[in-house]
Amino acid sequence: MSQEEKRRRLLARKRCQQRYPLRGQLCQDCFYAPARERHHEDGNPSNNAAANVRLVCVDCHGRVHSGDRWYADRAPDRWAARECAA
Repeated sequence: MSQEEKRRRLLARKRCQQRYPLRGQLCQDCFYAPARERHHEDGNPSNNAAANVRLVCVDCHGRVHSGDRWYADRAPDRWAARECAA
């Protein structure tokens, strides 16, 4: 990875942290644990659009990236409810 690419990723991460603060937020997947991480739906950390970023707890973020069946089974219902509420 080039220095320029590292710099761009760092700037994108800082913008995301400023735009989506974690303090006082609950996980947008389980609605129980405090959100500690930001997940980019499309896997592109430079895409900080609101529809692409979810605030999640460590456990749910791990489930997303592991392909956990529990997560995959409940994802469509969760997103349908979130889109209606928005």
